[in-house]
Amino acid sequence: MDYAQSYEDLEKLFLNELVKNRKFMAALAYMKPNRTAEEMFSYIWSLDEAHRFLTPALLPSSKSKDASCVYCRQGDIAHKLGNLDKALKLYNLAIVSAPHPAIMTGNSSFDKDNTRVLGNVYGDLAQAYMSRSVLLFDMEQYEKCFNDIDRALELDCLPPSQKVKILEIKEKCQKIFLEGKIKELSASEKALNTSQSSFAYVNPMPPKLTECNSAIPCVSSAVTLAYTPLQGRHLTANRGIVPGEIVCVDEGYSSVVFQEMSKMYCTVCVERCLVPLPCPTCSMVVFCSESCRTLGNHWQECRVLPTLYELGNKAFMCLPCRVMIKTSHIKIKKMIPLLQQEVKDQPPETLGFNKDGIYDSTDYRSVYHLVTNKEKRDETGYFKFSMRAFILTKLLQQGHYFLDDHGNPFTPSHEDIILTGSTLIHHLMNLQSNSAEINYWEENVLDHQKSSIEACGYAAYPLSLINHACNPNCVEFFYGKTKVVRATHFIPPGGSLTVSYGDSFLSADRDSRRDAIMKPFHFTCTCEACENDWPTFVNLPRFEMDLKCLMCKNEIHPIAKACSECRLDYNKPRAVKGMGRQDLPPYNYYDIEVKLGKLLSEFIAVTAKIAVGSTSDDDVKVVRKFIKAFCIYVCQPNFLFMNAVRFLCLICNRLGSRIYVSSQIPITS
Repeated sequence: MDYAQSYEDLEKLFLNELVKNRKFMAALAYMKPNRTAEEMFSYIWSLDEAHRFLTPALLPSSKSKDASCVYCRQGDIAHKLGNLDKALKLYNLAIVSAPHPAIMTGNSSFDKDNTRVLGNVYGDLAQAYMSRSVLLFDMEQYEKCFNDIDRALELDCLPPSQKVKILEIKEKCQKIFLEGKIKELSASEKALNTSQSSFAYVNPMPPKLTECNSAIPCVSSAVTLAYTPLQGRHLTANRGIVPGEIVCVDEGYSSVVFQEMSKMYCTVCVERCLVPLPCPTCSMVVFCSESCRTLGNHWQECRVLPTLYELGNKAFMCLPCRVMIKTSHIKIKKMIPLLQQEVKDQPPETLGFNKDGIYDSTDYRSVYHLVTNKEKRDETGYFKFSMRAFILTKLLQQGHYFLDDHGNPFTPSHEDIILTGSTLIHHLMNLQSNSAEINYWEENVLDHQKSSIEACGYAAYPLSLINHACNPNCVEFFYGKTKVVRATHFIPPGGSLTVSYGDSFLSADRDSRRDAIMKPFHFTCTCEACENDWPTFVNLPRFEMDLKCLMCKNEIHPIAKACSECRLDYNKPRAVKGMGRQDLPPYNYYDIEVKLGKLLSEFIAVTAKIAVGSTSDDDVKVVRKFIKAFCIYVCQPNFLFMNAVRFLCLICNRLGSRIYVSSQIPITS
């Protein structure tokens, strides 16, 4: 068959053939909610048409001496012209493209399927490392320069004159180290004002929870798991949670970088790296360190990754494969019967917890038991997932997925194939609504209003237990692939934690929000913003502070200063705890007006500093106090409150993974 470039192309050819052979209706009859994933996949696998038209042609994953040589020469030209950023990107491409010696991993080695060629086969790689080392020295990245020199020398392929040159540079680096004159600027926007603008990014370590929940270690002890038939499993606060407080730190079970970002972000930890290490076999991914290169599972997918990327869907379809590869076929084969039995025997609120009562996000059990919404899907959805699981199974067969307990490849049995395909269907369904884009913050230092959130990949996060709201009280921030969830509102005891699965009410109207949520998540949003059809941010009234009754949450009449529902007069002095009468209000209207006015003045005073980059503790404290007070006393939606939340999110984004750019220097191009 001719090569088809996308899932849609393959599926169209297959479906046309089924219609031609009058098998389409019979196949569709198998795609029902009462059918198991095993039954659906088994039927597709039994069709000759599927093997003929749903088997993707494998794209080569090899290296290219010619491409490496061209990139290196182009890098030399850019270096001579003083365009150091461009030269760095070109040298990186030269290193990624060049033939590379095999590297041992935990179970095997990259390059094990390639025939080793004698001779100076690694000369282009040595040349590229040497050229990059010279450039890094000019960019004052001395440690990185030193490491590249060692890599070039280890290959033992350079002419004597070039060895002498880089040994001289290495000696200069050593002298700089000894004199303590290292001035590397790899962690701030200051690099934009130097020749090192490529290094104007930050990969900070993710924060840690002060105190963990004993049953769910990746969430705060301030959080409890709750369950209702309507909401399902969700997290609630067991004490007051203040704005900015960290409620969850989740490293994710598995992740994948978008193809267009795959030369700038480590395929294992998803940290930005502009002096990357290459995969020794393919030119599709990069690594930030030797540990990521040797400890990751990329070698198992290396042969099929070019095809996975080419088939499309913005790399999302790689994610189920990576979950399977990370877990291993042997482990999945042992666990699936147990996990399927747990679904039958256990109440839904306990699924994902191990025998010790721990919800461990590093345990495959927690990934498997994420909801699939299977009962809410239709025949066309099942058919689509079955076809794609077939394609992915074919690719896993051609990779290094089927390994025995000793890491040796084996030919899978029919039972192994059906298990793999049906498990892929399961993960295609549950990851569709339980994965998240990995984001980084792009700070424009010349025009901060043009700063933005950019996505670089997907990850499967087992702790998908926070419900949706269009006015969420929590927001996700990223440190590489680690997701950190912070409260952006004050959440009272018993309050549900929420994040937005799509657009918030600030940026989209109710109908478009509900439509966008329904397709992947299969529910109609009934949050406060949707039920009351709140206006978008640009349509919110400015500078209003309508106070609310703390008993019924209704608006207090601004003139009478009384609640018509509770009959409380908020003009009276506030009740003293334990000593007040039943008819006394929880607070005095005038006192709170004065308090909010003071907090507003303090907030306005710090916004100018925050807008241009401040993340100081004092400024953050002002914003957090303002948000908490408005959460408690002011009716929503409120423009001033929402604006303060946006400033808090801006601060939190600046604390995570970020890139600094200017209008003259587009770092991500």
